[in-house]
Amino acid sequence: LHLRLVAIHVVKRRLLSLISLRSTGKDFDEDEAMNIAATKKQKSPKSSVVYHQLDSSVIEEVKDLIEDIRDMYDEAENYLFKSHATWVEGTVTFWKHRATSEAYVLCPIAKNDANDDMTGVNRSELQDKEAIRCFEKLVKAEKPSNPDSWMDYIRYVSSSHVHSFGGDNIFSQLHPDGFAAVPSVIRKTRGLYNRALSSVRKAGQSENSIDSKRAEAGLNNDMFERNYDNSLLDLCREFLCFERAFGSEESLSRAQTLVRSKMAQWTAPPPQMITNGNEQSDDTHGKRKAVEEVPSNDAMEEDGDDEMPSQSRSKKTKVQTNLKQPKKTEGVHKVRIGKLEYPAHPYTIHVSNLSKETQDMDLVDVFRKEVGEIVHVKILREKKFGRGGHHSHGESKCVGLVQFEECISVEKALLMDGTLDVGGKLIKIQRSHLPAVGIVPQGMHRVKPKGEGKSSKRNQMKKGSKLQVDTSEERMDCDNGGDLKSSKISGASNVETPSSISLSVLSFKPRNMKRKPILDTKK
Repeated sequence: LHLRLVAIHVVKRRLLSLISLRSTGKDFDEDEAMNIAATKKQKSPKSSVVYHQLDSSVIEEVKDLIEDIRDMYDEAENYLFKSHATWVEGTVTFWKHRATSEAYVLCPIAKNDANDDMTGVNRSELQDKEAIRCFEKLVKAEKPSNPDSWMDYIRYVSSSHVHSFGGDNIFSQLHPDGFAAVPSVIRKTRGLYNRALSSVRKAGQSENSIDSKRAEAGLNNDMFERNYDNSLLDLCREFLCFERAFGSEESLSRAQTLVRSKMAQWTAPPPQMITNGNEQSDDTHGKRKAVEEVPSNDAMEEDGDDEMPSQSRSKKTKVQTNLKQPKKTEGVHKVRIGKLEYPAHPYTIHVSNLSKETQDMDLVDVFRKEVGEIVHVKILREKKFGRGGHHSHGESKCVGLVQFEECISVEKALLMDGTLDVGGKLIKIQRSHLPAVGIVPQGMHRVKPKGEGKSSKRNQMKKGSKLQVDTSEERMDCDNGGDLKSSKISGASNVETPSSISLSVLSFKPRNMKRKPILDTKK
């Protein structure tokens, strides 16, 4: 496709050069001054160009070149349709190339052909329709449409040479005359602006389209090298300028409402990032300043804030709320696992490419010396089932987690990626979304001290409850026996205080049992 378009461009240069040299003696790529002589009596400057009428042979060659160019465009269109029917970038590039050539080169030359058999009305009408047909193909080739395509279309329709739709001031019911053509073009331009804003997507929306491949597949087309939001911003700005120049208060108000709906999710350009950075020193003042500076950068809301009703002010407040949303994720690192992203843990790193023999304390010794204080280190291992139980360590997965006491230690460790040697191997260091240990109280060491675990506390509670039961039984026996002497005869120990009670097996005393009466079977 690129070779075909280059070949067409070469033939188009030949056409322009032929007409320019035969009519003025100067080539088309040279400059020419504006001739502002008011009357014939005034002498034209020496640098003015003298025009000559073209010969019939030159006119025939011009006709042949125009037919050749259009045949080449038709052949390129057929090639594109048969070989790459779903190639959106190529289709947009082709129709932009052809629409520009038809609008500014082929159609103006063909309309001035004096030897055409058609009448002036039909000749002008057909040539304009050919250019408009190409622009319609251009804006419909991509969904959602590109704002630059619409701006090229609107510039052609709003230019002065299209004012003569229908011919040389000949009135008809379908085409306006010279007087009615001026407001007609204004209405048509406004209609194209409304169509453009209804067919493009909103600014700031993420779209799974071809935006990422445009710079490579655009074939030197400037339209594909521009950011979509910037193109949409230019389209909205030109629409508002058009309404201020040729519209009324009502049409300007409708245009501002339509533009605000499209730019509601638009984020400010890089200068706004400086404002966001100053918010750390003064949050209240910084947030107000960031919100107030965004409308001043947007030319769409100029001169319209005082004229808009309360409904427009509510929409403006909604825009300010949306602009605050990106601040929530500023400075938060992400860890990608498969197709999902998780926030990185601020104190933990993920270490890989370890040897099988590397132990937890090996990582502790290395990172404590090179980076900083460590809270916990854990090497991930395979689970081992069956004989040996869960107490035996499984085989190492050669990866581990290291949790530091300070966030700055994580940044220092990341700088050592691929340079730190552990167990004779250079390890790889990345951010981790998982901590090495779940909950770490402040000041707790790497290993829990003995006696403060969950099982130790549970055993201590059981001993305390058993101590309570034994002392209560001893007191009941003393009350029922009358004195402590009878209790000594039965083999019990003297109980004075709960602390003097022994917890050995010999201190166990069964409860009193009554002997059952013996039944006389002889009776």
